[in-house]
Amino acid sequence: MDNNLDYRVFMNQFTYELQQVMNEYCEDESYSVDLIRDKIKVDGEEKDILTVCYSDSNLGPILYFEDKYFWYQDGHTINDLVNLTMKQLECLKEDVPLDEPFTQKNINEKIYLEPMNFEKHKEYLKDMPYEKVGDVALIARYMIDDANMFNIRYDFCRYVRMSPQEIFEIAHKNTDKDQYVCKKVSDILADILRENGMSDFYISDFITENLSVSLYALSNQVGYMGASAITSKTALDIAFEKMKLDYPDMQSMYMMVSTKDEIMLVPDKEVKDVNELKNIHMSVQAENPEECITEHVFNYNGYTKKLTISDVPKKEREQKEIDLSKKTIKAR
Repeated sequence: MDNNLDYRVFMNQFTYELQQVMNEYCEDESYSVDLIRDKIKVDGEEKDILTVCYSDSNLGPILYFEDKYFWYQDGHTINDLVNLTMKQLECLKEDVPLDEPFTQKNINEKIYLEPMNFEKHKEYLKDMPYEKVGDVALIARYMIDDANMFNIRYDFCRYVRMSPQEIFEIAHKNTDKDQYVCKKVSDILADILRENGMSDFYISDFITENLSVSLYALSNQVGYMGASAITSKTALDIAFEKMKLDYPDMQSMYMMVSTKDEIMLVPDKEVKDVNELKNIHMSVQAENPEECITEHVFNYNGYTKKLTISDVPKKEREQKEIDLSKKTIKAR
């Protein structure tokens, strides 16, 4: 069969055939599905989408016609694409509690930021708004309770009639309100070693041998998703003032994000070569590559409030500089 349907005809045919298959599938399920064609803007470009609306859920995945048409032109039949899409939807259907009331009060209180590596999650991010800082993508997550949450996609924004920008303004405010704590890593290690019965004499030797730089750890009090503070002036200023007690002449601090839960910090007075610091950062990443958030080392100036990527050429560094005293990051 020649795959010679033009784009618009393909959209109509794919939608029709997928709806037919889904209707048959739902005969044995407790819910029904409607497919709604729409358009959204992604990075300023308008995209044709198909929203999958489940009768038992406020949320549903988005399908991009552009992607489907690419595979159609590559030789796949519409039937092939429908069958593949059905398998994907079975995995994607999110089990969001039906009794969760998406009131304005809940939205204002339950949306936070979550960091992830942009390059590793490009496909996943296609369905959701995000902010990009270097190779870090910040997404918005809705905290139903301490044990249940979901990441916010474009369909949620439409459901609650809010723009991605409004969602992220709330996420930033709630992230800023988290109670942040900055501690010396040597103090954290010492406490752990004491709990395990090691004497202070041996603790001092152990820390000297194993810590080549003066490290601080920044996270929220619960130690969960603390790395979201990477663009929080409030959190970074707390860390900066804490470190200035030990380094009164410091101007800035270097930042390494190896996990979602914390940011490792080094005062500028302790760094002679940022590439050496990056080597340390990359060696930590190599131990847990699946948790990699960013390959870069960032720098935050406590006086200018500017966030930069330290390990790139000067021209690129200046182009990607972010002034955290202003709202300069836009959700995509």
